[in-house]
Amino acid sequence: MPFRTALDDHSRACRANAGMHPLCSRPATANMECDIDTRGPVPRAGVADSAGSALVRSDSPYVEQLQGRSLGNIVPAGAEARPYDFRSVRECAPLPPTPQPDVASASGISSRSRRMLTTRPTAPPGRPVRLWAVSDLHVSHAENRGALQRLPAFPNDWLILGGDVTHGARELDWSFRQLTPKFRQIVWVPGNHELWTVPNASPDLRGVALYEHLVRIARSHGVLTPEDPFPVVELRHGPVMIVPLFLLYDYSFRPPSVLRHEVVRWAGEAGSICSDELLLHPDPFPDRDAWCAARCRDAAARLAACPPHLPKVLVNHFPLEEEHAVLPMIPRFTPWCGTRRTRGWHRRFNACAVVYGHLHIRGTRWLDGVPFQEVSLGYPRQWQTYRGINAYVREVIVASTGRRFQ
Repeated sequence: MPFRTALDDHSRACRANAGMHPLCSRPATANMECDIDTRGPVPRAGVADSAGSALVRSDSPYVEQLQGRSLGNIVPAGAEARPYDFRSVRECAPLPPTPQPDVASASGISSRSRRMLTTRPTAPPGRPVRLWAVSDLHVSHAENRGALQRLPAFPNDWLILGGDVTHGARELDWSFRQLTPKFRQIVWVPGNHELWTVPNASPDLRGVALYEHLVRIARSHGVLTPEDPFPVVELRHGPVMIVPLFLLYDYSFRPPSVLRHEVVRWAGEAGSICSDELLLHPDPFPDRDAWCAARCRDAAARLAACPPHLPKVLVNHFPLEEEHAVLPMIPRFTPWCGTRRTRGWHRRFNACAVVYGHLHIRGTRWLDGVPFQEVSLGYPRQWQTYRGINAYVREVIVASTGRRFQ
């Protein structure tokens, strides 16, 4: 959680006493650290604990503090988008826009604002691209911000940013300025933190309007987004299509016995309330479930229109499969971790790799011969800062491109 509050006295008290932490109702011990951006006391090292958002009990006294914090102004967009670097990219254009009300727009962004390419340049022969990925940079933390500035350049390679780069458009713009000179191309998908409407921000944007604003900022730096044509790059094993997705979640990652209207209360009983409940607004959709459903319908339609034989790297901030949303420290956080609508998409759309973040639990899991790669960096206590971010930027593993799901 990026809203750091002065809780030094409270943290010392938690370390000194075996009492209950007010945010998580778990015992606090001497080797644990706690503050407002954790899900309760966690070991400083060696435990994968985060899910990309803070957990705040609904009765927590810190909710009022969180709502009252100002994080500065949002930088207005308006710069011209620089052209794509087509040295190693071909394009698969999205579906042509269809007339529909803005509220019902399945993309969650006005179809008029989606850029369409009328030509599909072919990549010239040359050195194959290496594809790297990292997510959950959380550069609002000073340690992560400084480490990002020290990241070495990979001028011939592509980088996938899997969301939760930061909160706030100004910080996102700064992050793109740092990264775009270091890579041939950046591909970005939003996480939940980017979609937060932080208090006292200007302009005061919410939901789809905020997302559109972030897309404009990304395009001003030449960064590819989920609203752009899907690029095709030549990797060592052949061409693959990179598919950035923005799908959100719909609270469906929950036990069958828990009804939708009960899920937030059920999670809160274990101290797991995501900050999104306060800060991520679905406007103009009635709720996050509806926004998620629209995003999934649009993404599925675009993928179905792309060449079925072409292997695809699916990129989403949240896990695509419920079985991958496993959080041992906070098992009831899963409702904010994805949607069952994406179950089996790796088979349906001939994926050769799936890249995601959000969990802050790095690793690769194989399903049906496809590598699912969680590539998050996390908060400073969750990685060895002396190694630098470059030690955590992972080259994407791609499964054999000769196979095709039937």
